[in-house]
Amino acid sequence: MIANPAVPAFRYDPYSKKLTRERYDHAEMREVRAQAVRTASQSLSSSSDAGRWGVILGTLGRQGSFRQHQAIQHQLRSSRHTVPHVPILLSELSPAKLACFGSHISVFVQTSCPRLSIDWGYAFAQPLLSPYEAAVVMGTQPGWTDGQGDYPMDFYEKDSVWAKARTWKPPLGV
Repeated sequence: MIANPAVPAFRYDPYSKKLTRERYDHAEMREVRAQAVRTASQSLSSSSDAGRWGVILGTLGRQGSFRQHQAIQHQLRSSRHTVPHVPILLSELSPAKLACFGSHISVFVQTSCPRLSIDWGYAFAQPLLSPYEAAVVMGTQPGWTDGQGDYPMDFYEKDSVWAKARTWKPPLGV
């Protein structure tokens, strides 16, 4: 539903034999995620710990991608802003766990599942970005807020930018 906002979605319940139209508040989702991106962008101009990012590798099952985690860190190191960051390994993300970092981390980027940021990002005190949203903040991907189309959900598509990030290899010496 997120990737195709103009396509109507229906749900059939075989027990009640009812077909219902499903709806999703795309405008609210886009605004909540845009606010997280704006807040993260503001942290780039801050100094000291106010601009430190946490890059989370999900360790529960096969949720996290180590190569994606490496690619995000490389992007933060080599961007025009050179974002100070801390690699974090967590089996489960929750507002309580990330609150333990207090004000030492201003933005979190998680590699576990893009829907965590989309569906639950509002519950966290600091922005919880997906890899795509982090790329928008860093200026390496066009943002949906600039009228560049719909919010992309091609994270697992074969030749998407995100699939390439999962097979990314760090340059020698990094």
